[in-house]
Formats: sequence, C-alpha cells, structure tokens
Amino acid sequence: MSNSAVRVASYKPLRGFCLLLAGLFMLLALWDYHPEASRFYQFPPATTEQGNRFGSVGVYFCFYACRWLGATVWLLPMYALWVGGLSLAGFSGHIRRKNVICFLLSFPFGGAWFAFLQYLRWVPPNYRFYSAGKGGLIGVRLFETCFRDTLGSVGCGLLLTSAVFLLLASAFANAEDVWRVFLYALR
Repeated sequence: MSNSAVRVASYKPLRGFCLLLAGLFMLLALWDYHPEASRFYQFPPATTEQGNRFGSVGVYFCFYACRWLGATVWLLPMYALWVGGLSLAGFSGHIRRKNVICFLLSFPFGGAWFAFLQYLRWVPPNYRFYSAGKGGLIGVRLFETCFRDTLGSVGCGLLLTSAVFLLLASAFANAEDVWRVFLYALR
C-alpha cells in the first residue's frame, strides 16, 4: 500500500530570485564587456582584469561564452530572466523539461545559423567581440561538418531558419501549442 500524495507544483520564489540575479549578472556582464581591455587581448598579459565591472569573473564568463556560443550568448540572460520572472510570479508550472531542452538545442542551431549567415557574407564576423565568429566554435563546427556540404545554401537557409525559430518559440512558449500550430500550418 502506498501512502504517496499527489505532487503539486509549489511556488518557488528563491529559485526565481536566483535566476533573476543570474540573468542580470549575465546581461550586465555582456553589456559591459570590452574585449580589448581584458588580458586575453593584451601582450604582455595584464595582471588585473579591466574589461568589466564584474572583474575577472565577468571577463572570463564573457570571453568563453562569446567564444563558444557566439552571438547566441545573448539568449542566456534573456532565458534566465524569463524563467526567473515566471518562477517569481508563481508560474513555475509552465516551465517544462521540453521548454528547457528546446532552449538548449537553440544554441547549436542558432550558432550554425549565424555561421551560415557569415558564410554568405550577410553578417560581418566581428572577430573583435566574438573571437570565433558570430556562430561561435560550436555553431561554426556544426555548420561546416554537417550542413554546408550536405544541404547547400538554400537547404541550410530553410532548415536552420525554421529550426531556430521553432526552437526559440518552443523554449519561450508552451511547446505543445507551438508544434501544434506548426503542424497545422503544414497541412
């Protein structure tokens, strides 16, 4: 005989507050990041980090996040603020595992999309801020190994644009509703 009760989604203001603080930290660190003032771009390396108001933690976060994720790094603070705001307002039941998985999948596909746009020369690479290009190391590698030679320019444009749009819409909205509308539109 089981005495387990039905689990109800509880109000978690602490999680929401922590996510809001993390989102604000990431947003302000990225906003205030100046790559030429950090020790990664100086020779000989500086002894102190001067490229951010958050010191070496902000500089290291910005440098490696921009290097690995490229321009999709700006999604991190936006999603943290979104989920933190929902959790703080008591709507944490609307955040499902599917939404988080779609958000995590938007990084490689978004990076590949930026690498595709950079490949077509529609977007300048901006190597000063994104040291591996706007696609980041992950996106450029995914685009070059999987998409560029296999699908060509038109196939990459269609696949990556629709994938990025659907993944971000699924991450920020209720995933079942977005996929239902997409499948209805295909009919």
